[in-house]
Amino acid sequence: MVSLKKSTFILCFLFSYLSTNFFAHNSYFAFAEIEYKEKESKIEATLVLTAHDFEEFLKNSNRISSTLENALSDSVESEIILTEINQHFAISSGLIEFAKNQIKLKYDGYQLLLNGNIEFYFSAWNVLPQSAFTIHFDLLMDFFPEQQNKVTLIYRTKKRTCVFLRNTPIQSIELN
Repeated sequence: MVSLKKSTFILCFLFSYLSTNFFAHNSYFAFAEIEYKEKESKIEATLVLTAHDFEEFLKNSNRISSTLENALSDSVESEIILTEINQHFAISSGLIEFAKNQIKLKYDGYQLLLNGNIEFYFSAWNVLPQSAFTIHFDLLMDFFPEQQNKVTLIYRTKKRTCVFLRNTPIQSIELN
């Protein structure tokens, strides 16, 4: 009888250990790379998210009813997903008046990667920046309190990176 209790305890402990160490999700992270192509007056942006985190957020907030991949092939749910992205990932030209100078990003597509990430592609033409780009990037931060986002801006030969946290959802990157 003692061995049954002991083996039950060991199994419970092992299950608990595996659950917390192998299935735990200690950090939430999204990344965007924005490249400004000066000669073309064009922005190309790639937004990278962990697909299961984004899907969990969309399902729990009742924005989609199926898997992320199926939702992206449905015109209604796809539009809901893009609206969500556009509300939480935006670029503005300049340091002030974000809404007035916001750049309209055109959705170019997505790719679901084998590593569990999903990449969304955006572009914008006729972009004439002032002295900086201001970026709003608080995607998933309301749902995952530990969410951290990062943007790398490529301009000419330089790369500049900003980290976005709940208390700093908007950052400006000067172009000098």
